[in-house]
Amino acid sequence: MTYKILGNPLSPFTRKVALFAAEMGLNTDLTLVNPYAPPDGFETISPLKRVPVLQANGFTLNDSSAICAYLNAAHPAHTALFPTEPEHLGHALWIEEYADTALFSEISTGVFRPIFINEMRGLPIDTETVKASVAEHLPPLLTYLETQISGKDWFCGGAISIADVSVYSQMANLLHSKCLPDGNRFPYLMKHFERISSRLAAVGLYEAELLYLEQVRASLRSSA
Repeated sequence: MTYKILGNPLSPFTRKVALFAAEMGLNTDLTLVNPYAPPDGFETISPLKRVPVLQANGFTLNDSSAICAYLNAAHPAHTALFPTEPEHLGHALWIEEYADTALFSEISTGVFRPIFINEMRGLPIDTETVKASVAEHLPPLLTYLETQISGKDWFCGGAISIADVSVYSQMANLLHSKCLPDGNRFPYLMKHFERISSRLAAVGLYEAELLYLEQVRASLRSSA
């Protein structure tokens, strides 16, 4: 079976689902959707007009957290990315929520949009907003994650889980933005990021994202 994912390579939530599925050993196929200008009628399959959307065999599901939970439950014979021990599961779901809300909000509004969305709209990069985010707003969020990963390879249960996938999926946009945190200030968090970055699933996604970025930039240059 191949799952169809409607989304965008640079969307951290599309990345989250794609990486989660790849780590489970599931096949996916990405259909491009611009989350800032979704196609007409997109609300019929995504009531909030957000990506990603998962489709397979007439089944449609929205929201990255719901999709990952579904995939984990639907394929018990594959690698499980939800811890089974209750405390580890609860903590993993909390880290997922933290990444999906607090971390996403700051990276999106403080770094990604001022750089990439401005670029795609033909506007100059908002360097002041980016500097303020990197210097002032992001560090407290990253400090908390550093405390949660300190002394460990993975956030919960001694193995890769939804928590690790969720944090990486947000921070990958800092990599694209050339705004990754200082490894001296956040040693465990950055070792964690490097650990996931080197996995085959993440390497493949990152290469596809770079190709997509180059295609977008080439299109912008040709239309300038």
